Amino acid sequence: GSASNFLWLVQSMDMFVNVDKIGQVSRPVAIIHGTADEVVPIANGKELFKLVKMPFKPLWLNGCGHNNMPIRQYSAYIVRFLLHLRSLRHGTQVRRSHYV
Repeated sequence: GSASNFLWLVQSMDMFVNVDKIGQVSRPVAIIHGTADEVVPIANGKELFKLVKMPFKPLWLNGCGHNNMPIRQYSAYIVRFLLHLRSLRHGTQVRRSHYV
């Protein structure tokens, strides 16, 4: 069907075949991806995100490619993710906006 064709297409563009491996990850996962990425298409990032068991709200960077992401945006996102991980470790309350 069309879903299996899409999965094949995503896998064919992913030399690491992350869509086959992400199901084994049992920890929180954060995804940052540029919407104009010509190296790894945004479809790969979105498909990977759908398969994550413990997703953290993704950061889709509009108009960004593979190597031109704005440092302030992705740095702030990484800090939020690390704070989220720390809160999980210490059992403290995490703001709901961080979850998907």
